[in-house]
Amino acid sequence: MVIVNDDTRPDIESWTEFLKTSDLTGESFHGHSMRFYANALFEPHYADVFTRYFDALAKQPEEGGDRPMLVHCMGGKDRTGMLCALTHTLLGVHKDDVIADFLLTNDEARFEREGPYFQAFIQEELGRAPTLEALRVAMGVEAAWLEAAFASAIEKCGSVEGYLEKGLGVNAAKREAIEARLLT
Repeated sequence: MVIVNDDTRPDIESWTEFLKTSDLTGESFHGHSMRFYANALFEPHYADVFTRYFDALAKQPEEGGDRPMLVHCMGGKDRTGMLCALTHTLLGVHKDDVIADFLLTNDEARFEREGPYFQAFIQEELGRAPTLEALRVAMGVEAAWLEAAFASAIEKCGSVEGYLEKGLGVNAAKREAIEARLLT
């Protein structure tokens, strides 16, 4: 299995600070996520992780490019969601389908199972906790968040495909190798 490690994430510190200083409302979680998505593609740490992922995908079988690849993060929605959305975009998936896939994160059964646990954890750590409805915003995703990430790519690189090429180094040869690996 290919592992692209992401141990030193800058979002952990900002997330912890946000939780300590926020009013823990749905509105504050929404605003935090909008800011995160609007900036994450160009945050050096994430650009490095995303570059290493696409480099690993582009490897030839003799270089280990035939090994399975697992994409995940702590919450399974932010970095994972952006990386999967970028992969789908690279492969020519229509934007509406990319967003529909992204929104599958909003799994009610997962929230029912994990929401109370996270609420209790935050209560224990901070001495206060968000409502379950506010936590639903924090644990879920919104189309507007991914659209904010894509808008920043378009603004700075002309398109999401331009971001893949200019920002992450996915040139024609890498794109062809990735397509051959994932589409055949």
